[in-house]
Amino acid sequence: MRDIRKALALCIAAAVVAVPTVSAAVSATRLTASMNARHVVTPKNKRWVPPKAVANARGTFFATLGGANGRTLRWRITYTGVGASPLQIADVHYGAPGKFGPILFRLCGPCRSGQTGTKKITPAAVRTLKSGQAWVTVITGKYPNGVIRGQIKAS
Repeated sequence: MRDIRKALALCIAAAVVAVPTVSAAVSATRLTASMNARHVVTPKNKRWVPPKAVANARGTFFATLGGANGRTLRWRITYTGVGASPLQIADVHYGAPGKFGPILFRLCGPCRSGQTGTKKITPAAVRTLKSGQAWVTVITGKYPNGVIRGQIKAS
């Protein structure tokens, strides 16, 4: 009987030690953005009127924030209709809807539609992404302020 009590006590102690490890895991945050040319604004926060050649350009951005510390961004970006420029870059910027803002980090450059990646980001960038105060843009050589843009939403 004494051996059973010892074994039970050891099991309970092991469970108590294991619980904080499990609860310390960070749940993933999903991020999405739907990009189009009508969402692009200039550095002076003026609405951009896209030329006919890229007026129907669009794209999507999907990502998850996770990892042990919640700072690993796994992302995928797709787009179409941005023109034939060999230079295509995707950046994430700080900024409220309709406002231009500074760059938080670069996703890729050069980029291609369908590209995926993984990036460690700063705690400040994590907070900005989760707050809805960030947007993603695809930039080309012809359109350095962006040809498509979308506000990032967290869920």
